Amino acid sequence: MRKKANLFVASVMVFAVLCWMAPLAKAVPVPEAEITYTTKTSDELSDMFLVSDYTFESPYVVMNAKNQATVMFNTSSATKITYTFQNKTISGPSFTKSHQFTISGLKSGQNHISLKKVDKNGQSLTETLTIDVPEKKTSKKKHWSYLSFKNLAATRELKQDE
Repeated sequence: MRKKANLFVASVMVFAVLCWMAPLAKAVPVPEAEITYTTKTSDELSDMFLVSDYTFESPYVVMNAKNQATVMFNTSSATKITYTFQNKTISGPSFTKSHQFTISGLKSGQNHISLKKVDKNGQSLTETLTIDVPEKKTSKKKHWSYLSFKNLAATRELKQDE
């Protein structure tokens, strides 16, 4: 009889542990999503992302949440692009008509980037690109994470008589 009782207690313990562990194994952090709303039509949005409309003098700049900017534009002839930011000069890999690069380490406020294009004949042109990064708002809102336990018994609060 004692052997059956021990077996019963052991099986109840294993079942209880499995009920607690299963929901914990499913707990996965959810990445934050950034949602942007616009009143532009789908045609206007499509036109906005056509890089062929952007030039060396007026490039397309996309900011992300990590204070990085991706710069995209086309040139009429094959050129090599060099940009200087925070005393660092970075050159493009080769001569091409379509250009895209990411600038990291932008600070809040105005950031001035010197762009230089050189064609295969050695002729160069320099432009200054100014990227305005807004101040990050400090949020007092706390981010809470939680786990959901489906296999737990319901907890009941007792009303106390006044």
